[in-house]
Amino acid sequence: MKEPALRGKVPSTATARLGTRRKAELGARGPRLGAMRIYIPATTADLGSLTISARIVHAATPALAQEVADDDRDYLEAIAFNAAADDSLDRIAATLAGRLVIPGQESPRYRRVVIAADVKDTELVPVDAAEAAALFLPADTAAAQLPSALAMPVALSWEQVAAFHVDSWEAEKDVQLVVEADNAPDAGDAAFARLAAADLLWYDVSERLDAAVELGAAFRA
Repeated sequence: MKEPALRGKVPSTATARLGTRRKAELGARGPRLGAMRIYIPATTADLGSLTISARIVHAATPALAQEVADDDRDYLEAIAFNAAADDSLDRIAATLAGRLVIPGQESPRYRRVVIAADVKDTELVPVDAAEAAALFLPADTAAAQLPSALAMPVALSWEQVAAFHVDSWEAEKDVQLVVEADNAPDAGDAAFARLAAADLLWYDVSERLDAAVELGAAFRA
């Protein structure tokens, strides 16, 4: 098992542990022909939305390969996936604190969500592009982004999604501890370490609405 190079420049959860199960955990099928697989940090509230709003996403970019001095695709995608999982925590915290408001969305549950989607290169821009400026979470900057980061400046259709991944219910307490770490930093650090070792559950995109209802992000008529 490889360990990521240059800790602090790649997400601390970025190990290659997902690489051996990539077809199951990172999307049941690979990217569509001519498309790039991206990993979108999300919250449970996103599962009930008609589209996935513009935001910073992660992918197995050339910059990431250069940063970790490795071009193994499964390894790079595992890093990108885990970067999105880390960013999901930030989105949960920002939403619950009122720093990130998406009209019409319910409050998220304490579970990380990562959405795996296939897009064209032209649908993404570098994080230092002008179109990316409005997509950062409060207090975040282009300079602080990981080399896996790209900006998705327009909303994405669920038709472009291959799969999504959600924490199991057992992770909720640890997610809450991380999100509220300002109140108990040591407990937050320990919880983050446990989350780093935990796998998110894989769902086919056809299960989105059922999951949204179960997680309180949507309601049946």
